[in-house]
Amino acid sequence: YYDNDDGNATSFDRSVARIIPLTIESINEEKLHIDWTSFLPTEEVRTYYIHYTCLNNGEVKSMKVAKRFRHSVLRGLRPGFTYGISVMAVDKSNGVLYTSDKSTVQMNAPPNAPIVAISERTTDRVKLEWRPAASYGEITVVGYKIFVNNRLAAILAHDQLSYTLTNGLPCDIYIVHVQALSSDKNVLSPMSRGIKFAWPGVKPGAFKRIDDGQTGAVIVVWENPQLEDETEKLLGYRIRSENVTTLAVRSHGEYDAATNQATIHNLTSGKYRLWLEIQTENHCVCARPIIIVSGRFGSLRNRASSYDARFGCKVLAYDIKPNENAAREQGFQYVTIDELLTESDIISLHAPLNDSTYHLINREALNKMKFDAMLINTSRGPLVDAKALVDCLKSGKLRGAALDVYEHEDKYFYKNYSQRIMNDDILARLISMHNTIMTSHQAFLTEEALKTIAESIIQNFLEFFNQLQTDGVKE
Repeated sequence: YYDNDDGNATSFDRSVARIIPLTIESINEEKLHIDWTSFLPTEEVRTYYIHYTCLNNGEVKSMKVAKRFRHSVLRGLRPGFTYGISVMAVDKSNGVLYTSDKSTVQMNAPPNAPIVAISERTTDRVKLEWRPAASYGEITVVGYKIFVNNRLAAILAHDQLSYTLTNGLPCDIYIVHVQALSSDKNVLSPMSRGIKFAWPGVKPGAFKRIDDGQTGAVIVVWENPQLEDETEKLLGYRIRSENVTTLAVRSHGEYDAATNQATIHNLTSGKYRLWLEIQTENHCVCARPIIIVSGRFGSLRNRASSYDARFGCKVLAYDIKPNENAAREQGFQYVTIDELLTESDIISLHAPLNDSTYHLINREALNKMKFDAMLINTSRGPLVDAKALVDCLKSGKLRGAALDVYEHEDKYFYKNYSQRIMNDDILARLISMHNTIMTSHQAFLTEEALKTIAESIIQNFLEFFNQLQTDGVKE
């Protein structure tokens, strides 16, 4: 306080108590910078003391500061705690000459980890909720990150206090964490405690046919389903079929929980969609259906050939190693490659890739094909010269093509090009054609196929080592 109003006085009115002005700035969650450099000390002032009291636990501390500094840093403060801070100027006898007002400061701290709980859990969705995370000091909560199985799934606003998961796989394990975001991008809350749960429902095991198709009866087997938890009880099974032609649905019996095989009789000749229903106390689910052809076919003398009966067409085949027995049994005819190309309405490729089959269907072969013929390739992409095929389709010589493989598929299949430009003009043209069907060569990516692949590999190893032992060869 000055004794005049011109703002330039250098003398003080000693009858007026002087207050030390304080400026307090946060450095981090544990440090504060205390500044009173705007205070003009008198000659009597010998030193300063900073007194600070933790209002959370009543702990009182003080720090001595030399007269020449008039600022200091408080260290070792507790994040999120509140402190009362004041500065005193004392004389050589430690008598208090001047003092500041007491300032109250709450230390910054990361928000608390949210407390998360499951509020709803069904086979369709699982909903999680949490209370707002507490914030401290100048930091405020601005949102939340949601992690599912350690992968970022969503970022929500500060007032969104729930998250719903959908399309989970029955019995698969999910772990969800929530983390609060603060107004300081470098300050995040700890991760919440992980909420671990199995997705509600029942996971069917493999369901397949094991008979040879020649006995008239259909034999199917299945694996035990995986249940959500130990409290779920398996009650039994039911087998149903649907005739693909008539759409008639039949039940083929109920089976107890200990049964894993069934024989189905009295299926008339035809094509059927067959599935297994799994009944538990809380769920009824179906295993992936299988397609079967039922009916016993007689000898060649008493019936039309297999292909004639099933497809109503004449079948020609070309193979470098003809199997005449198979041709007689199945009712097809071996011809030369040129005869096959010139006479066939539909050509389907079933060959490995090697030097002799590379571009087996090239421009010359395509020109030999019938006008309005169709080409199917489910073997290997390089069997077909894709550029020549595009030209043939553009000209209208071929009616269409169905391709599960492409000669440069490794660059594009299994990759997301929805936001990128495809540089392969040939593939882009094939995809755009209305008379061309393209699929991404992934029929093996089913649970049953992968299981069969693994089993066949192991069986091949066993047979190989058994043969070594039989031949007397040591490992």
